[in-house]
Amino acid sequence: MNELNLLAVAMGLSAFAGLNLYLTVFAVSLSLNLGWVHLGPGMEGLQIMAHPAILAVAGLMTLVEFIADKAPWFDSLWDTVHTVIRPVGGAILGVSALGHLDPLVTVLAGLFCGSISLSSHLTKAGSRLLVNTSPEPVSNSIASLIEDGIVLGGLYLTYHHPLVLLAVLLILFALFLWLAPLLFRHIHLTGYFILRKLRSLGLPADLSLELPRLISLEARHRLEKDLAGGESLEWAVPVVTGKIQGLPGNCKGYLCRLLPDGRLAVATGKRAPVFFDTDNTEINSSYRTLYDELSLFNARRRRGQSVRFAKNHRAYFEAVKKALTK
Repeated sequence: MNELNLLAVAMGLSAFAGLNLYLTVFAVSLSLNLGWVHLGPGMEGLQIMAHPAILAVAGLMTLVEFIADKAPWFDSLWDTVHTVIRPVGGAILGVSALGHLDPLVTVLAGLFCGSISLSSHLTKAGSRLLVNTSPEPVSNSIASLIEDGIVLGGLYLTYHHPLVLLAVLLILFALFLWLAPLLFRHIHLTGYFILRKLRSLGLPADLSLELPRLISLEARHRLEKDLAGGESLEWAVPVVTGKIQGLPGNCKGYLCRLLPDGRLAVATGKRAPVFFDTDNTEINSSYRTLYDELSLFNARRRRGQSVRFAKNHRAYFEAVKKALTK
């Protein structure tokens, strides 16, 4: 049973360090200094956390992170800087909680604890990127306070109910593995939008443009297999899927219009294209921080679709809007 407790403590400290390393260190150090917790057998390695220097530095950095973590976009920059720092810190905390081990076991334990810390860090970083695409800044502060509450509440379980914490962490880690593809795709697409926004800064103000047929061979092949008789491609422009029934979100693809009836299709090249017409459809556009979004709501079918244009494709966005609202 003691071994399970040690494992739970090590995993807990590693996971919480991935969310907020400085708050985790500060809370552990303060708890030890005030006598709120007493280290059990095998956890003597954590006693160093009670050193006044660690308490002071961790307290200062906790205050800095408390402020930085609530500023839109600066929090994501802060997370990027800590992509190495948090997993390393989590590995050190986790190994310290396990006590004196064989050198080989110490290395393996460090890799294990570091991977747990990295998982929680990536989950936080990915969710913050999602929050930062919202139009209002309040959600950043709310998300930060929730994360701080998770760390403090989790540390309470670490000290007083380690086996309960172990069960919760195993469930959350399994959930992370299940959601990892979606999370990584979101992080990748956010990076894509950021780079395209930087590229758009040097573009001319003139947005007049004839819509091209920019579509990959694979996407064209899938599209042509599903075309109705007599249909042909009028234009195609690169987009990222938003809300498209039948396609996952945050996937690169192409918005296409077909002749002669003018119905639309979204083709990704990896899945069957999705078709929809524009009859009885309300066209809305919005200009977001990282991308421009085109939304189409069909009142008859009560169905909404949306696609996103990178900022360096603003000309395509305006031309598509004009073509669909004629």
